[in-house]
Amino acid sequence: MSADPPSEPSPRGHVLLAPDRFRGALTAAEAARHLAAGLRRARPDVPVVQLPVADGGEGTVDAAVAAAR
Repeated sequence: MSADPPSEPSPRGHVLLAPDRFRGALTAAEAARHLAAGLRRARPDVPVVQLPVADGGEGTVDAAVAAAR
């Protein structure tokens, strides 16, 4: 039984943006959107995934709702 060789990584790479909120300034979803916009301006060829997170405190429900979209 032989295993398939590992697939080659994408030459472009991938970026996962998973910020928490910036208290008093941005929700986690807003922070992810702004980070993604800047990254896309700098590297439009790199795939970007936004996954707002929270630590269980304020903003947790908003992060969960944003992640479900």
